[in-house]
Amino acid sequence: MEPILEAHDFSTFPGAADAVAGWWRDHGKDGEFPHALMPPSAVIVTADGEPVAFLSCYWAVSAPVAWIDWPVTKPRTLLAITRSALLLAADALERAAKANGYSLVQVFTVPAIAWTLRRSGWNDAGQKIHLAKRL
Repeated sequence: MEPILEAHDFSTFPGAADAVAGWWRDHGKDGEFPHALMPPSAVIVTADGEPVAFLSCYWAVSAPVAWIDWPVTKPRTLLAITRSALLLAADALERAAKANGYSLVQVFTVPAIAWTLRRSGWNDAGQKIHLAKRL
């Protein structure tokens, strides 16, 4: 039987910040999870009540463009659950952006997540390379 997936507001879900920070470490990411960089629009997805995925969304102020970022999943979770959870999270964030007047959502991501997003209506937007610089 498939698990019941639910998207929750990250900022009000009990223990969400600690769970995501732990997943970040368990995936071998450098440093601590960057909580200070998280936008207020973020979701945590549960499978049968157990947190399994996190995703956030930044909303531009000067244009109706939003971008989804910071996917983190619970290690050792079945791939089918992880994929479904990330799609649910993306859908929840897309609906929130649309309800607030945004008309475009974009994402810079790794190939495995891009493959999953393409299967749910996302399109390639070019051959860009995503760069970042800490200030």
